[in-house]
Amino acid sequence: MAELKITKSGKPVDLFVADSTDNATEMSIPAVIDVDADDSIIGCEIVNLKHKFGRQSAHYLEQMTSARDRFPRFSYDSDVDACYLQFKNGVAARTESLDASATLDSQGRIIKLRVMPRSSGQ
Repeated sequence: MAELKITKSGKPVDLFVADSTDNATEMSIPAVIDVDADDSIIGCEIVNLKHKFGRQSAHYLEQMTSARDRFPRFSYDSDVDACYLQFKNGVAARTESLDASATLDSQGRIIKLRVMPRSSGQ
């Protein structure tokens, strides 16, 4: 299994669970981010996860974030079909709705997720 990598170059947060994106498809997905007082992303909620990407998407993200003693942390609420990825501890000063970017492998699993707040120059 691939190892999860997080890149925080400036304001965007990139999560990679595969080095290669050969035969991958990139999609825009609705998301809500929590941003702290220092304008850093604390976490990201993705709505309609299984509906949009299929059952395996949540399972794969959960596998890649299963270590509870490190970030990111993954939680999924099946009642509303939404997942939350927590990137760091903190208190949200504000939330932003935006379109994140998800890259899917040939099996429909999310292998890369890019989250960038609008305030970062997008």
